[in-house]
Amino acid sequence: MKQKSNIIKNNEYCTEAHVDQLTELSWQLLSSMLYFSFLFSQYEILQTKILIKRFLLSANDAYKGYVEFSQRIMLAREKMIKSKKPVLCSIPSIWMHETFKGGFEATESFYLSLITMRKTCPLYRIELRAVAEAVLELSECPTHNNFRYWRQWFQERGHLQEMYLLNDCIVHYLLKV
Repeated sequence: MKQKSNIIKNNEYCTEAHVDQLTELSWQLLSSMLYFSFLFSQYEILQTKILIKRFLLSANDAYKGYVEFSQRIMLAREKMIKSKKPVLCSIPSIWMHETFKGGFEATESFYLSLITMRKTCPLYRIELRAVAEAVLELSECPTHNNFRYWRQWFQERGHLQEMYLLNDCIVHYLLKV
């Protein structure tokens, strides 16, 4: 029988399989939203997933880590698109590494600003959190009704870009692309 690592044991509310699923979904979000589903080598994907998993396990609850990660990726995507050079200059494993200050590490300040705004206005930019929740729900229960619910949720609120990103991410996850 495989022994749980100490970091999994200490992480409330999670099993190895749950953390692996959240890591895979986080990878799909990162790949879809920042790298436009570019096909990286298996080695690059594995190295990036190791860094993602480390981040998820650094939270007291891996699910909360996943939701934070997802929102930070969405915020990074917005910043990238609004910048004059909307191109990432590194591969995902470098962008995710804690020593690369222009990568994932830089999204912490965006996320903290988002959380601060939500203290006074709880639904502020809620679509960012909804993408994370929709991806997880559709990965666990990919039914027609779930898909229609989330599609309608994003359409009614005018968040079509997020809906298209959700579609791309979940298709890649379900097809194991």
